[in-house]
Amino acid sequence: MNASFVNYYANSLMLAGHPVDAERTFQHALTLDSGIVRSPTARQVMLDLGKYEDVARLGEKYKIPWGEVVYALMKLGRKAQGDSVLREVRSHQQKSLSDQVIASLAVGDTASALNTLDGEKGPNPRQPARSLSDPLFDPIRTSPRFAAYVQRIGLNPKILAAGKGGRP
Repeated sequence: MNASFVNYYANSLMLAGHPVDAERTFQHALTLDSGIVRSPTARQVMLDLGKYEDVARLGEKYKIPWGEVVYALMKLGRKAQGDSVLREVRSHQQKSLSDQVIASLAVGDTASALNTLDGEKGPNPRQPARSLSDPLFDPIRTSPRFAAYVQRIGLNPKILAAGKGGRP
């Protein structure tokens, strides 16, 4: 069985409100391929499971300024370290849309998160690698700008921009 598939399944279980099954499935993905932790979906599952220390260690190990690392560091109360990684994320123009938005939301900068999404215009706006129903997006979910972005990428804003973003 493919570790990536198992990891996506763990993410789906988490979004469906089954954290115990998600944890067990994620552990199975790790046994299939320990390198799966470099995947954005794996880091999403780790954050959703509250494994902030593990995500912070990944950032230190791989020296990559991921938005999830900023989020984990802020959750752990390591503001100075989180701010340092945030500056790195923002200085990398090629960083993914997810990293830019996640890093901004991690420090409570909803304006920057929305500005990043607003900048995604044109015929093929990029979609974050993360599921837009992820709780991480809750701080901007009710913003008309978030709803407009969701609609621009062809998804249903009535589901994703309301309440829990379609989560149970």
